[in-house]
Amino acid sequence: MFSAKSSLMRHEKYHEEEPLYQCADCNKFFRQKGIYEAHLRKHTGVNSHTCQYCEAGFSEVMKLRQHVWLFHRTMDDFTCNVCYKSYDSYETLKKHMDDKHEKLRCKVTKLITNLIKMSRLPEVVKFFLVSVDL
Repeated sequence: MFSAKSSLMRHEKYHEEEPLYQCADCNKFFRQKGIYEAHLRKHTGVNSHTCQYCEAGFSEVMKLRQHVWLFHRTMDDFTCNVCYKSYDSYETLKKHMDDKHEKLRCKVTKLITNLIKMSRLPEVVKFFLVSVDL
């Protein structure tokens, strides 16, 4: 979900770029060097980012942020980044975002996410979808 139309447009351009990096261990492709390098750390098992609340370790700072956001937020933290309304749970905030701000969501990312969630996809198709890091 994007807070501004310009951010959504910049993100959608990202889907048009060709991947430049490929992981030798799992053959995933990446468009950005930093994301590629963070992915490589997954294969080493090194968790250089530790949660300050529960000591959980993560190989990527974004995974740590996601963890903190999902598990260690207070009720005041569930605030819409578009209209700044607050909610008492992640689920009600997500419903609000889906209902009120759908036009700020990337359609390509949403489609790919929904397809991956469908566990009945053939493994070849599923592999192709997750091989290109979006």
